Amino acid sequence: MDKKIDPERLVKLNVEKTQKLMKKNEMNGVIVNRIDNFRFLTGYHSMTSLFYMNRFSAILTLNMEFPVILPRALDVDDVKQYYPWFEDIRGTQLEMNLWPEIFANVLKDYGIGKGHVGLDPWTPYTLYESMKKEMPDVCFTDASEILESARASKSEEEIKLMREAARVADIGMQACLDTIEPGATELKVSKAGSHALMNAGAELPLVTYMVASGVNAEISKEVPTNKIIEKGDSVIIDGGGYTEGYCAEFARTKFVGPPSSECMHIYQVVYEAEQKAIEMLRPGSFSHDVDATAREVIRKAGYEDHEHQYVTGHGLGLSVHEKPLIGPVSYTKNVKLEKGMIVAIEPGIYKPGVGAVRLEDIVLITDNEPEILTNTEYASLV
Repeated sequence: MDKKIDPERLVKLNVEKTQKLMKKNEMNGVIVNRIDNFRFLTGYHSMTSLFYMNRFSAILTLNMEFPVILPRALDVDDVKQYYPWFEDIRGTQLEMNLWPEIFANVLKDYGIGKGHVGLDPWTPYTLYESMKKEMPDVCFTDASEILESARASKSEEEIKLMREAARVADIGMQACLDTIEPGATELKVSKAGSHALMNAGAELPLVTYMVASGVNAEISKEVPTNKIIEKGDSVIIDGGGYTEGYCAEFARTKFVGPPSSECMHIYQVVYEAEQKAIEMLRPGSFSHDVDATAREVIRKAGYEDHEHQYVTGHGLGLSVHEKPLIGPVSYTKNVKLEKGMIVAIEPGIYKPGVGAVRLEDIVLITDNEPEILTNTEYASLV
């Protein structure tokens, strides 16, 4: 990593961003309990798995320098040892029905017996109902807009982490590309990427690398299979991993053997669509316009019926899809882009019987030219 991360400053900046939005929205407190929002407000590196997605909580009010951290009871000593800036650490039990009383005590200790408290958008309904009974004078509201907006524009410390995550993701992608050859299976290529990613310093892969070859690429099949890669296939690789909690994932397409003239043309069209969309990533631009720019290139080339049907891009950070989403009105709300946002741009064309291409890069929006954080080379035909 080029510059050392200051974990205490990272948390402090994230807290300041959140409190500013809380104040603007007249919200007295926020309770988070999904692992990505928890890590955003605390910086705590907890166990990462589906089982632990909602096992850690934190409570932030307007008058706190750092939030009250509520890890599992068995993690309290770990927090004290490695995260000394937290002054208020309260362990929680595994049973979620015990949490409302703990949350109520925290809020009362910090002078909140009524008012508006925002909840993590991933709060289980049963927990929400129990909290209303425990704290009848508190008005619980949805904190999703506050949390999404706070996470959308990255601080200096977060940008350092995203640069490192992109560097590691480049290593995983190159391993995938180097493993592609006639006779290799999609699974073999996928495993090579995950292995290289972990050896390079990732905490864990995002998911199994998408490796789709031939007909699987043409239908954008995301799960790698035992299909053998053959000469003449186009192979789409899409994936990455988490490094220090932050996610970097992107895509490349490789041809096995000389591609047909139309496959070469499709690649060039997708590349042009991606580069023109990236050029649009500047403060003040709108997400729908970026999406439209990429689609216009693809449609002018005659591939409207085979274009990427979802979004052209998405924000990246503590999770793989964050605000802003770069897509059409039918999929997303329009967002004005800001300095510090980090997005992945990923146009694609999938034409049955011909071939498929997806290209994706991670881009930082700056005051000047957009900065591409991923450095894996494109196919030589570009």
